[in-house]
Amino acid sequence: MVEGLSRRHKLYTVIWYASTTEKWAKSQTIEHFINEYKPSYILLCLGSNELFVNDLDAREAYIKTILNKLGNFPYVWIG
Repeated sequence: MVEGLSRRHKLYTVIWYASTTEKWAKSQTIEHFINEYKPSYILLCLGSNELFVNDLDAREAYIKTILNKLGNFPYVWIG
């Protein structure tokens, strides 16, 4: 969703189509790309694939895990 921003800013995009908060929380993907790109700011577009989920307690735990992975990086979560 954010690929178009790269025309005006230095922007690295990580695209994982059909991903979910569970997949991001349970993988090392965030840590890998933070180490690779060393971003100054993170735009996280995640959650639109989960409009109809019912396990909200589990999703809350995944979100907290993802936020812990972001550490002290400034971020905006677009969901």
